[in-house]
Amino acid sequence: LRQCNDAALEGFPGVLMIAEESTSWPAVTRPTSESGLGFSLKWDMGWMHDTLQYLERDPVHRRFHHDELTFRSVYAAHERFMLPLSHEDARGRLAGAREPAPPARLPVHGPGQEAPLHGRRARPARRVEPRALPRLAPARRARPRGPARWVARLNELYRDEPALHRDDASEADFAWLAEDVERSVLAWRRGEGEQLLVVVANFTPVPRDHYRVPVPAAGPWRIVANGDDEHFGGSGYPPGDDLRARDDGPGAGLRVNLAPLAIMVLGRET
Repeated sequence: LRQCNDAALEGFPGVLMIAEESTSWPAVTRPTSESGLGFSLKWDMGWMHDTLQYLERDPVHRRFHHDELTFRSVYAAHERFMLPLSHEDARGRLAGAREPAPPARLPVHGPGQEAPLHGRRARPARRVEPRALPRLAPARRARPRGPARWVARLNELYRDEPALHRDDASEADFAWLAEDVERSVLAWRRGEGEQLLVVVANFTPVPRDHYRVPVPAAGPWRIVANGDDEHFGGSGYPPGDDLRARDDGPGAGLRVNLAPLAIMVLGRET
């Protein structure tokens, strides 16, 4: 494996050697010169399993399984990970999920290279029986555009925001800001300094008005992306007008309205 990886990476600059491996074998992505296997990336199969399992659950029960989303932070910096979502798993396990197009909202900028794989399609929020479909030619049936727009927006952020791609394997590049088990709300930081981003996710269908999101610094903030925006097929729940974080303890906090079953990305106003 080491010889193969070295030959491929040296002979074909830009190529990626990716290990689909689910054990705890160490140093899979460490260079061979440092006694590693020399792979470019390693699939995080545990992340895929745990996250899909979490979203399979009824939202009322998710607060009892919060660690399915947070556990990977224990090992996220040990390798250079790829976060895969194969269509077999997502389609089979999330067909009855309650969120609109949940796979499109999953890998929202946690540590790791994001990789929706082969044929992941935007899906309606609920199953539609064949008899209920209008009698139109297949090419004329409208597809939901919101989830596709959301994925496009996430890809733009991933490309344009250094905080999301600069160093996925660095412990300093990621930190939990809030782990609200009872309300099934998570908030985390990506990056550092002026270019850092804060992501907050509400995994229940209950809106959280005036929710205090811990942020690294007081002052003005802005909404970089809002998955509940109607443009993305969301409900359009208003996030609030006052996006100024205050030192109201402990630390700085920003009061926002969290839409049901939605994710919001925040950045500092410069």
